[in-house]
Amino acid sequence: MLRSCLLLCALPPLHRMMLSHRCIRGQERDRVVGMKLLSWIAMVSVLWVAIRVETKDHNGEAYQALCQVLREAVKKWGDRGTGLSGSLKKALGKTIFGKGHGDGQDLEKLREGLPGDYRKEGANRELFCGSPYSSEYGGNPARWSGHSAPHDLLCLCTLGEAVWLTSLRRSGTEKLCAQDVTAGKLDSQMGWVSDDYEDGESQLIATWFNVTLPCLNDGGGAESLTSALQKFKEKLGVPAPGTPAYRILGEVGVTGSTTCSG
Repeated sequence: MLRSCLLLCALPPLHRMMLSHRCIRGQERDRVVGMKLLSWIAMVSVLWVAIRVETKDHNGEAYQALCQVLREAVKKWGDRGTGLSGSLKKALGKTIFGKGHGDGQDLEKLREGLPGDYRKEGANRELFCGSPYSSEYGGNPARWSGHSAPHDLLCLCTLGEAVWLTSLRRSGTEKLCAQDVTAGKLDSQMGWVSDDYEDGESQLIATWFNVTLPCLNDGGGAESLTSALQKFKEKLGVPAPGTPAYRILGEVGVTGSTTCSG
């Protein structure tokens, strides 16, 4: 069984964050939401994406939960974070744009297309999706698991090796992150694996526009960011084998801790 996976690293779990007052108003509410969001970004967790043939929409629920967090973050962000408290602006910027990229960033520019980091030499899926931030990987890595919600969606929802593609293409009914064969470029013979960007170019671009981009739109509706975070937390499953500090998001079928190459 082939797998794609995403390793998120982080701070204490969300349920350990406590509100100091039952009724929170103004900046205090923003501060608490910001703390929760930062703890999600930093929470030591592992997103293992195991594809199982009998499932009709692979990773559909995990995708929906993460997508809704991003939508609500975009709604809160508004016009480049104008008027937000410092802690909330930092948390939202990191969630949407990634660490060190949130200050003054424009959502419209992000929506234009797949970020350049994925087009550079070294866009190795195992490092981008299977490892937390570490300066040991050649100084400052371009991307890592937990870098941002858009990045994590690419890891969760982009096709890997050709055996996957063959399996899903033959079924005619299966989906990946709610996308069918045509939208997800599942009819291609290549996927994004550990041999850099070129082999999975069509899959990465298709995932960005069909999966990630819709999640970069304002969430609308009445759901709050706090509610979306809670639902996301509920999708974290059992501890990963041999690594109890890590938890699983997506379909269960993990047999090791290094199968993150696509």
